[in-house]
Amino acid sequence: MTPRALIVIGALALARTPAHAEPVGSSEPADAALARARDHFGRGEYAEAKVLLESAYASSHRADLLFALGQAEFNLGQFTEAMAYYEKFLATGPDRDRAALAQQAIGAARARIAAPPQPPAPRAPKLYERHRWAPEYTGLLVLGGVALVLGGSLLAHGHGLGDDESGTLTDYEQRQNRSRGEQITGVACAVGGLVSISAAVIAWRVRTETTVVAPKVSEHALGVEVGGTW
Repeated sequence: MTPRALIVIGALALARTPAHAEPVGSSEPADAALARARDHFGRGEYAEAKVLLESAYASSHRADLLFALGQAEFNLGQFTEAMAYYEKFLATGPDRDRAALAQQAIGAARARIAAPPQPPAPRAPKLYERHRWAPEYTGLLVLGGVALVLGGSLLAHGHGLGDDESGTLTDYEQRQNRSRGEQITGVACAVGGLVSISAAVIAWRVRTETTVVAPKVSEHALGVEVGGTW
């Protein structure tokens, strides 16, 4: 059984049964305070239980309230204060079973005080993702830009040929044929350029580089481990 489990069980046992030494007088307020304190203990509300028990002890000086106050301080991590309450409880002359339980509680508090501090729990590794630009994407952009410029030039030149009505009818028909051919080629080049640029952008957005940053905690040092996947 762990020290914490022992402390909680002891608190509940003493809260249900009056201690050996207690002053004469009505015990109803103290009993009600102990009942409410048990509820606080069950919900892990040790600070609330402590305030309630302190108020009840100030008015009744019941010995079992001293042990219960030790329980509250123990669970709040105030082990020195808990030991003081346990010792005050022992000074009231409880029976052998309760005295043994108080001695065990004092031993548990001393063990907690003497225990070395626990190292911090390692944090979960973090993942960082970024989009990686590759040299081939630059090539696709340049190729797409050249194709757009060439396509635009062919479209402009072909359109100009189509508007030229000088010369003979044969010359005019030849210019019209050249105009249609250059405009079709220009459109094809422009579309190819857009496809090339789009391919570069899409590939850049799809391709990610993942970096893993994992804190490493050892007995003597704290470090960081970095790894990556592509």
